[in-house]
This record gives sequence, structure tokens and C-alpha cells, in this order.
Amino acid sequence: MFPALKIPRPFYTILFVVVTLSILFSGPFIDLFNGFIRIQNHPSILVSDFIAVGGFSASLLNAWLLASLALWILRSVRANYSGVAIAGMLTLFGFSFFGKNLVNVLPVWFGFWLFTKITKSSLRQYVGTFLFSSGIAPVVSYLAFGLNLPWFVGVPLGILSGILLGILTPLIVAVVGKFHQGYNLYNTGFGLGFLAMLSSSLLSIFSVTPSIPLNLSTEGHIPSLLIIGIFFVVGIIIPLRFDRQLLRKWGRLLQSPGNLPSDYQKEYGSLLTLFNMSSLALFSLVLVLVLNITINGPILAGIFTLIGFGAYGKHLKNITPIIMGVLLASLLPAYSLDSLTIMLAIFFGTALAPIAGKFGPFYGVLAGFLVVIISPFALRFQGGFDLYNFGFTAGFVAGIVVVIAQQFPLHIRSNLSQKIKH
Repeated sequence: MFPALKIPRPFYTILFVVVTLSILFSGPFIDLFNGFIRIQNHPSILVSDFIAVGGFSASLLNAWLLASLALWILRSVRANYSGVAIAGMLTLFGFSFFGKNLVNVLPVWFGFWLFTKITKSSLRQYVGTFLFSSGIAPVVSYLAFGLNLPWFVGVPLGILSGILLGILTPLIVAVVGKFHQGYNLYNTGFGLGFLAMLSSSLLSIFSVTPSIPLNLSTEGHIPSLLIIGIFFVVGIIIPLRFDRQLLRKWGRLLQSPGNLPSDYQKEYGSLLTLFNMSSLALFSLVLVLVLNITINGPILAGIFTLIGFGAYGKHLKNITPIIMGVLLASLLPAYSLDSLTIMLAIFFGTALAPIAGKFGPFYGVLAGFLVVIISPFALRFQGGFDLYNFGFTAGFVAGIVVVIAQQFPLHIRSNLSQKIKH
């Protein structure tokens, strides 16, 4: 069984106050405040770089407050300290630089909470889905701030839509996993894609086509490198200090295919899970430096999501073929290595890591290649309202590749056996 998520109240309070004050005094307060407000009332659909919108310090404050709120909620409901909780928290933190803020997340979470009351269930049963449900939050922001409606029309409309989507999310997510058979780690992103597609279709009735100018920042590159570097160093040193058999145990973890649910926190414990996550942090840094990737809000979200899922299905062995497939797709005429689609796919495309872990490198490369090709079309379908567009895309890719990987060898063996008989 998982331990309950218990953080001593004094420690939690002191940490929250110290980090918050550190961010508040990291620069001119008026700039930080104005940047934070711009983030809160931004339309937030894909692709929104909050570092470009409000600055790095304001984006970090937004991420810290959202993560602290989520941690408080999980602590309040005595949620289990599981791999999916870790993945959800780090994904939430990362996407707070890339589309999520307090204003658009709260209505969705409130709707999700209403769902648990309506069904007489507990939020503890839905920790992962609850945290990931915030991926549909741009619907709230776009209706409230992106249509130039009077505030007394747009804001209530956005809030009510967010509440409704929060209620619907657990219903949709509960069934979509059957399509990809657990080989898309971003299952909630797949489900939210259908809700986003519905939202986009309803807006099209009124001739509304959601879009915002693409504006990416370079301001957060160095601070982001430092944050990820610190995570890597701490996450490597502490586990090795307390467990001398760690590398041998990690070898066993690397044999895991990673398909849902692969809870490394439950199966291998906190130290090995932290070590695995830190190995992905190091690998992310290597990719950034070798491929000359500039870290902005979307890239930072991708890196933290990759690291977070180091507790829930991803490791170096099963993500590498996916990334190779993405790099192979970058050779196509429509793409280049420095295109945003390729750079995002390098990190987010690893949602398909279980395919490589289960069926081998060939199918992993194929999945990585296909996720690049399909993702732009998936984005058009869902209108940019599902922040986990690669999760939406990965659901379709997994549905295709897994069937091929399962059925093709059977047909080959069947044909061979028939030839032998004749």
C-alpha cells in the first residue's frame, strides 16, 4: 500500500512562505505583479508561453502557487503518495509556464470535485485524473478573455464551462484508455482531446476560430537550466548516498515496459523513483545542449512532464526509440530540427514510451515518427483547448501501432505454419 501524503504543517508553511517571498523579491515587485496579472487573464490556448506573457519570475510564481494549492488539496484528502501523483504534480508545475493558471484551473477542479459529490465517491480515487484534468483549462480562459466579450458575460461563461468540463472529464477518461490499451501514458490528455474538440466545434457554430499569435521567450533559458540541474544533482546524490544497491535495482526498472499503470513509486520505492526521474532530468539537459534547444514555457513543460513520468512509466530505455523516431521525422521536408513541433515532440512524444518497452525499438521509432506527423492535425481538431495535444495525438498513434505490433507477427506466424503444413 502507498503511504498517505503527509507533510508536517510547520515544514509546509515555512517552505511555502520562504519560496513565495524569494520569488516576490527576485525583481521589481510592480513588474512581477503586472506580469502575474497578464498571465491570469491570458486566453491561454496553444501555444501560450507564459514566460513571454509575464516574465520568468511571474511564471514561476504562478507555477509555485498552483503546485502548492494542488499539494494542499492532496494533503487535505489524504491522497496516496503514488507515482501518478508525482507525475501529476510535476506536469502541473511545468504546464504553469504553458497555459495553466489559477484562474482557469480552479473552475475545472471545482467541477471535478462536484463530480465526486454527485457520484458519492472520493477525490482520493482520482488523484491522477484530477491533477491532469487541468489540461482543459484554456477553455475557461479563452471564453473569459479571448472573445472580447464584456467581463460580466465572458467570465461567468468561462467559469461555468470549466465546471461542466470538470464534471465530464472523469467520465470520458474512464473509457478512452481501452482504445490504446494503456500504451499512451497521457491517457487523460487523450480524453480531454475529445472534450476540446467538442468545445471547438461549438464555437465554430458562431464562426469563432481559436488562435493566438505565437510568441516564445528566451528569458527563462538559463534559470530553467539551473532548476533542472539542481533537481538532477539532488536526485542523484541522495538515493546513491542511502542505497548502495541502487544501480542494480535500476537495471530491473529499465526492463519495465512502462504501460499503464506502471507505478514505480509503488514497485521500487522513493529512492529508486527519484533516481530514475533524475536520470531523465540529466538526459533532458543533454538533449537541450546537444540539439541547441532554447528553453521556453512549452519546452519547460515538456521537460518537467518527462521528469514527472519517471515515476510512472518512463525510463531511459523506453523513451530513447521514441525520440529517435521524432528525430527521424525531422528529416522530412515539412519539418526541421529547430521547428517547435519537433522540439516539443522530443519531450512530449515520450508518452508512447510503453510501445518501445513492450514491442521493441522498431515500433518505438515508428510511434515517434507518427506522433510528429499526426500532431498538427490533432491540434486543428481540438482547437488548442487541450494543452496535452501530444497526449491526444499519442492515443491515436498507440491505437494504430499497438494493433500492428500485436497482429502482424501473428499473421506472419500463421502464414509460415500454413506453408510448413503444405
